[in-house]
Amino acid sequence: DDAYNLVVTTAYTEPSVLKDTHPDAAIRKAAEDCVQRAVAAATAFSMSRPIYERLKAVDAKGVAPELRYTVQRQLDNYRRSGVDRDDATRKRIADLQEAITATTLEFERNIAEDERGVEAEPDQLTGLPSSFVESLELLDNGRRKVTMAYPHVTGVLEDAADRRLRREVSFTFNNRAVEKNRDLLAEV
Repeated sequence: DDAYNLVVTTAYTEPSVLKDTHPDAAIRKAAEDCVQRAVAAATAFSMSRPIYERLKAVDAKGVAPELRYTVQRQLDNYRRSGVDRDDATRKRIADLQEAITATTLEFERNIAEDERGVEAEPDQLTGLPSSFVESLELLDNGRRKVTMAYPHVTGVLEDAADRRLRREVSFTFNNRAVEKNRDLLAEV
C-alpha cells in the first residue's frame, strides 16, 4: 500500500500541479518527465506478478468482509491491467500505456500553452469588481482581454452580468487547443 500510494502520489499530484502551473518552461518539462516515469512505474506495479500471486494466495476465510472485498477488488484491478497475460501482451500493454501518457501530456500542454482570450467591451464587464476589471489587460481598442486563466474565467462566469460574454468565455475556454488536440484525441 505504501509503495503504491507513493507511486500514485508522484504520478498524479505534485508533478501534475507543477506541469500545469509553473511559470518556468524547464520546470514544467521536468514535471512532465516525472509524470511519465511515475505512470510507467504505476503500470509496472499494476503488472507485478509477485504482488498479484501474493494477493491470490490470501486465505479469505479468516479475513473481515470489508478486507475480503478490498483483496478481491485489487485482484480484479491486477487482472484488468493485464498481470495474468503472456509476456508479449504485458509488454504491449505497457507500451500502449506509455504512449497514452505521452499523448495525454501533450494534449494537456497544448491546452496550457493556448494563449487565446476574449476581448470584452467595458459595458460587458458589469457585475465584476473594479479591481478585477482593472487587472485585465487594456487593449489599444479600449477593450479588456479576458484570458483563459482560471481566475479570469471563473470571475467572468460567476459575476459578469453580460450573458453573451459569459457564453463566449465559456466556449473559448472549452475549445482551447482544439485544433492541435483533435488528432491527439483521435489517436488516444
